[in-house]
Amino acid sequence: MHDSTLPRHPLTGLSAVGWRNARPGETGPQPIWPVLGGAPDDEGEMDDADGTSDGGGDTEPDGDIGREPADEPLGEAGTKALTAEKERRKAEAERRRKAEAERDELRRQIEASQQGDGGPTPEQIRREADTAATARANDRIVRSEIRAAAAGKLADPKDALRFLDLTRFEVDNDGQVDEDAITEALDDLLQSKPYLAAATTAKPRFEGTGDGGARKAAVGPRQLTEADIKKMTPEQIDEAHRKGQLRDYMGS
Repeated sequence: MHDSTLPRHPLTGLSAVGWRNARPGETGPQPIWPVLGGAPDDEGEMDDADGTSDGGGDTEPDGDIGREPADEPLGEAGTKALTAEKERRKAEAERRRKAEAERDELRRQIEASQQGDGGPTPEQIRREADTAATARANDRIVRSEIRAAAAGKLADPKDALRFLDLTRFEVDNDGQVDEDAITEALDDLLQSKPYLAAATTAKPRFEGTGDGGARKAAVGPRQLTEADIKKMTPEQIDEAHRKGQLRDYMGS
């Protein structure tokens, strides 16, 4: 096929450099157009305007042999596929970055723990847990011993827990509490707040013969009974004592 049969480009005016086989969707052989601004061929000669070289040889390529055309547009489907691939790679890179950051943080915590400046070690955590458990057990022992000692002395043994400082009592290694210290503390409490005493330890309310003589009219503030006192708070009991409402209860 001679160069004179090659078509010229309608815009550049350059002659095609050859023919190539048709690609899918194309009909018949397609011309191969020269690239504007291309470098000279291997012999340093530029093609003439009609597409022939100075050597006058036949430059017509055979089939697809020759210069490849520029990349064609991807089309809508190709653009979507390329965008999806970019997004996938971006998401994968972000997941990798987060995983590496978590790994580095875990290593830092382990190293800091081994060096003793990154928080409590497992051994320290166990010791703290044992100390807290021992403190709770000792508190239960002290409360139980005080309630037992207050039974029979106080109208409500729980009052001992409200008015006594429980931290002053210690539990030894055998789980025992100083009973003498508890007894002394209860005696001091009854001296300062005698209205807390149980009815069996209070003075008799009535003296004399069975008939009791002629009844006297009630004089003074209304007296409270043991049932009334059990329903009152410690502050209310103190107020009633100051008003003289516990005289009959205390036997005075």
